[in-house]
Amino acid sequence: MSGRINFFNNESSGKRHYQIERDCDTSKNLRTIPVTSTQLIIAKISMLFIFSIAFCLISTLSVALFCKLFHVGMVYGMTYKILMCLIFGAFIVAASLPIVFLIIYSNFALA
Repeated sequence: MSGRINFFNNESSGKRHYQIERDCDTSKNLRTIPVTSTQLIIAKISMLFIFSIAFCLISTLSVALFCKLFHVGMVYGMTYKILMCLIFGAFIVAASLPIVFLIIYSNFALA
């Protein structure tokens, strides 16, 4: 099974996705960039925040656009919905931060 990912293997789904930077030598390549570990962690959390907000905004706007184009229904209170999607985007980051910190801690403990 060369060249394929086995999604049903516990080794592949558990450990591999948990320690993917260390296993694929990505962290070694990232260490060639002259940044500190703290700056790298802040950059990762910032990207998580940006992608979370973008996901919430895109999903909210795509539902509103779908309703407008296909006359499925009316979307009222777009400013409230956009404000709430920004808040929910921040909550997604807050909910995933313990997992991110666990991965960061385990990467430093294993290094």
